[in-house]
Amino acid sequence: MAELGGMLAAAILKVVGAQIGSAIGGQITLQKNFDEDLKKMKMALESVDAVLEDAERRSITDKSTRL
Repeated sequence: MAELGGMLAAAILKVVGAQIGSAIGGQITLQKNFDEDLKKMKMALESVDAVLEDAERRSITDKSTRL
């Protein structure tokens, strides 16, 4: 009877361990994707900033840009 209890406990621990591992793996993937998204957003904002700085410089002499 003790062997049955031990086998049952081992099976439960195996399932719980797999679920915990899966959850941790999912969190790591989410963090990695979030970091990549932040890098892409930073690049986009830097590009917009460069365009706005250029437009501001041109607005001094170019009436259409100023408008």
